[in-house]
Amino acid sequence: MFGRLPAYGFYCRHARNVRFDRVETGSVAPDARPSLVCDDVDGLRVSGWDALSTAALAIRLENVRDALIQGCSGPPASAVFLKVGARIRPPSGWPPTLSIPPPRSLKPPPKCRQAP
Repeated sequence: MFGRLPAYGFYCRHARNVRFDRVETGSVAPDARPSLVCDDVDGLRVSGWDALSTAALAIRLENVRDALIQGCSGPPASAVFLKVGARIRPPSGWPPTLSIPPPRSLKPPPKCRQAP
């Protein structure tokens, strides 16, 4: 129905308040895809994730807001555990907005008179 998904384990897209606790993923055959891919997720909590495959990347996040990842381990040969996409949105209110006062109005320079 969906074709080949971007993750061999879990693929979460357009979701809110997703939570994974003490999850172990692996694949029988070698698979280069990450074990978890989240795209457009608001409120992600991952705790105790254990990726056992030979993939070079364990978790990939794109366009994810308000994420907490703790106590996880990646594949033994993995060079990268977590990859965060460029479209990540920070939590609301971060960074704090700065209040910059408007520039002072400048008076035009006085008109110069030509010397006689």
